[in-house]
Amino acid sequence: MATDPYAETPYGTYELRSDEFLDFAVGSYNPERRGRAGLFAQICHLEKEVAFDDRSVYEALRRVDERRDCSDFTVSGLLRVLYKYTDQIDPSLIEAIRKTVIGFKYWMDEPGHNTMCFISENHQIMFHSDEYLAGQLYPLETFADGCNGEEHLGRARRRILRWIDLKAKAGFSEWDSNVYYDEDMAPLINLVDFADDEEIATRSAMILDVLFFDMAIDSFKGTYGTTHGRSYPRSIVSGRTENTSCAQRIAWGMGCYNNPANMTAVMLATSRKYRVPEVIEKIAKDMPDEMINKERQSYSPEDFAW
Repeated sequence: MATDPYAETPYGTYELRSDEFLDFAVGSYNPERRGRAGLFAQICHLEKEVAFDDRSVYEALRRVDERRDCSDFTVSGLLRVLYKYTDQIDPSLIEAIRKTVIGFKYWMDEPGHNTMCFISENHQIMFHSDEYLAGQLYPLETFADGCNGEEHLGRARRRILRWIDLKAKAGFSEWDSNVYYDEDMAPLINLVDFADDEEIATRSAMILDVLFFDMAIDSFKGTYGTTHGRSYPRSIVSGRTENTSCAQRIAWGMGCYNNPANMTAVMLATSRKYRVPEVIEKIAKDMPDEMINKERQSYSPEDFAW
């Protein structure tokens, strides 16, 4: 996997680092990297208006149509293409993406076989964000479950607000995850960028601020060095291989670009409506000799006993 030298000292502006990531993604182009990874890398090509390889997108569509695990992640990228770049791609590809989006299974109670995981924290918000934006884009289309887009929009809106309410009140089950915060942030950035409903866009931005604050306060020189509600060995042994490193590099100039297809980094670098707040950037850059941070995720059952 392509990687960039690790930055231990903050540098540059947010805008410079966003453009720097896009250049890294384009410069790391690998025609053999298709499917979801290829799709997100190609979004960077579209943003920079350089050569675009649609083979990655068609391969991504095939895998989504097969309803493989993590297809919801891929759909978030497909929706970003539909909302932002249709003037740059062939109409036949737009139509292929449309068919895949309306033919997708957006929750476990919808009919059809699949090998997708729905229930974990990150998949919940990813599916709900996808369903919301698909329904908003195609309100009169009939989806695979027989409901139209407007019905999907309303259902997803309720689920998104319930998810955000629960995180705001009780915290995260995958707390401070240097793997899964990436999967939480990406669908929320999509909602900030594309949701017509002001409440959805605003509350998505608010919970994104919380996630980035968590990361800023619990990181050291771009490494998310704290307990993690869920992680994997490769993301624990080194800050260079954390899924959150690209986002940290863009947000406050520490970390490394270790994946040209990192979902949150791609969303941040191509977003025109969400920016990590400057006060959180300053907090991340402030490294006192000693600091005590106390936080609580979830709650004690005794606090809610009758």
